[in-house]
Amino acid sequence: MTGPGSAPAAGAPLLVIDNDEGLLELLSFVFTERGFSVTTARQGAEGLALAKARRPAVIICDIIMDDMHGFEVL
Repeated sequence: MTGPGSAPAAGAPLLVIDNDEGLLELLSFVFTERGFSVTTARQGAEGLALAKARRPAVIICDIIMDDMHGFEVL
C-alpha cells in the first residue's frame, strides 16, 4: 500500500478510462512501458465496473465522456 505523496510501485494495477481511443492507447503504452499493469475502458460505466472488480492502485479518468461524467465514475 502506498501512502500520501508516494508513487505506486512498478507492476501496480492502473486503470485508464477515456473515450478518446488515441489517448487511451498512448497512456496505456506509456504506463505499460514503465512497468504498470494497465487495464483500459472506453466508457465510464465500463471503467466503473472494472474499478470495482479489479481495485486498481491508480485510476486515470477522462472527465467528459459519452455515457457518464468522469466525476460520476470517480
